[in-house]
Amino acid sequence: MIVGIGTDLVDLDRFRATLARRPGLIDRLFTPGEREYAQRAADPTERLAVRFAAKEATLKALGVGIGAVDWHDIEVVRDGDEGPVLQITGRAALRATALGITSWRITLTHGDTIAQAVVLAQGVDHVPTSMQMLTSFDPDAVDAGGPLPIVTPAEMAAIDAAAPEPVAELIERAGAAVSRAAIAMLGGTYGRRVVVLCGKGNNGNDGRAAARRLRARGVRVLEIDAASAPAELPECDLVIDAAYGTGFRGEWHAPRPSAGALVLAVDIPSGIDGLTGVASGRVLQADVTVTFAALKPGLLFADGLAASGHIEVADIGLDVSSASSWLVGAAAVASWLPDRHASAHKWQHAVHAIAGAPGMGGAAGLVASAALRAGAGYARVSTPGGHASPLPIEAVSVALADTGWAAEACADLDRFAAITIGNGLGVDPASATEIRQVVATARDRAIPLVIDADALTALGADARSFVGPNCVLTPHDGEFARLAGAPPGTDRIAAARSLSADLDAIVLLKGRTTLIAAPDGTVHVSIAGDERLATAGTGDVLTGIIAALLAGGLAPVRAAAAAAFLHGRAGALGWPRGLVAGDLVELLPAVLDRLDALRPAAQ
Repeated sequence: MIVGIGTDLVDLDRFRATLARRPGLIDRLFTPGEREYAQRAADPTERLAVRFAAKEATLKALGVGIGAVDWHDIEVVRDGDEGPVLQITGRAALRATALGITSWRITLTHGDTIAQAVVLAQGVDHVPTSMQMLTSFDPDAVDAGGPLPIVTPAEMAAIDAAAPEPVAELIERAGAAVSRAAIAMLGGTYGRRVVVLCGKGNNGNDGRAAARRLRARGVRVLEIDAASAPAELPECDLVIDAAYGTGFRGEWHAPRPSAGALVLAVDIPSGIDGLTGVASGRVLQADVTVTFAALKPGLLFADGLAASGHIEVADIGLDVSSASSWLVGAAAVASWLPDRHASAHKWQHAVHAIAGAPGMGGAAGLVASAALRAGAGYARVSTPGGHASPLPIEAVSVALADTGWAAEACADLDRFAAITIGNGLGVDPASATEIRQVVATARDRAIPLVIDADALTALGADARSFVGPNCVLTPHDGEFARLAGAPPGTDRIAAARSLSADLDAIVLLKGRTTLIAAPDGTVHVSIAGDERLATAGTGDVLTGIIAALLAGGLAPVRAAAAAAFLHGRAGALGWPRGLVAGDLVELLPAVLDRLDALRPAAQ
């Protein structure tokens, strides 16, 4: 059956003028393959224009607007002599799967003045129940695609100041993005009523620009000065919160919207600290937040994550390539996942877990189970003082001596592609000495190593002397304080970045929002998990996933970032109540299978 149809026309002269004025658009809109194909033509603009028309037509067939997917998610490739073919990846592929689309047909034409594309999406008339569960990977979610840049308010101010466009032009672009989101939320314009809370700064100006556009579309708009707003807002269908932006300081008590009114926040819900996410006063709970050019930390942490609702990043033409922090997305993780060669054997992806002292065998079992489910070809669990139990039947159990066990544990470390240490080992001084010896040995041999739980306590403030770039440390806030000498505080990105640089190792700081910091200052952020992961043993599962990805050949920072995402998504597929750590292990294959569908097709 036909699931969607899209068509688009592009005026070649206008398109050519746009590209001349903004040459950076070519890289943003078109994949390397599309650019290379276009350059083979006498007039590359004709080929680029018809491909742009195809991308726009595909968006229409998917039922989404600009910004819902990445431009590179939609690629026009040549299938030998058969003509153009659509290749869909990333968030576009997620959306297509959710709609039951199984195939595409595309027709491209262009003349001297016009380029045209017609796209036909074909698929099934219903989505199977199992697929409905897996499409909880919301294709419109902010973390559905590739890495999205995150910039602090100070960094955003510098980016704004460096923009070649005048501020007035940027405000108009922001206002256009807000008005588009508002109309989508309203489901139309006829008879709709909107209240816009406007502050005195550029955030308020963005709201005013949106108000003008909405009025032009027939919406009844009332603008209210945020500084003198009444406690109760007039009855309306939608409130646009453009009171205060990311630079707000102080306290603001938002007025209450009328019953049933939706809330659209401009850049960030007013009253949320743009750096830390901490709320001051009473904040309007947004249904949707439209932020500009890049994400802001305040949208992802503390009160801000819950208050922001569905987050959309609107491209208004600013250069955010200087960003050093990135939100991890499903399509990015899918592209990172290691492949297993046809001639692979178990030892190429072997994991050695040193875990599970007597009475703590469950931790060892979760590490081993997660590693095997996440792709390890072999899992050995070495346990001081006896055999760990229960273990998965596929894991190999080795009993180590009660004391002085480090030498035995290190005897054949070189056979393994990754090691974990710390889960359920205990915190007595004798164990700490052995743990330190194993960690130092793995560091010196450059064997990828995950350091978790009791091993973090064993290293404590001396960690710098034992770890290195091949190590991934996974502290929660208490363990972070033991390593750094103080808790992370409210600026968690800065805290994780600082500790990683000090240790010269990867630091995965656990929390509702998980951070993965590298010594070069790069930080990856994952918001995939939720409160369901706040149960015993889920950290052990995360350790096993990281180890499996390290064993598969991923660099430590990517292994940690991808594992945090997989871990969170497994939780998101679980029961809303009653989820336990073992459930995550069983859900991992479903998450991995869904991500495989997003992987770019082999060229």
